[in-house]
Amino acid sequence: MESGIGILSKIFAVYIITCVVASSSLFGPLREMVKRTTPWLVIGESKHPIECRLCLGFWVSLLVCLCTSPPELITINVLPVYGASYFLATQER
Repeated sequence: MESGIGILSKIFAVYIITCVVASSSLFGPLREMVKRTTPWLVIGESKHPIECRLCLGFWVSLLVCLCTSPPELITINVLPVYGASYFLATQER
């Protein structure tokens, strides 16, 4: 079992990475490049997944858990880390 500090650090890391990549001016050129090269990822009138914090947050959660969790805990950690980091995003004003 992973410690609470380990899970909390993953949650905050995913929250910050998702926030910075999805909406900061620092990653604006990268977002535009990704949107130009992958227009097929947009479904209907929705945003591109790199601008959607819900979509991007899942993939960042998966990547963070793959890089930081022991192999037997990756599948157990992804959804709680994703859910808690997205909950933090919904609390912004």
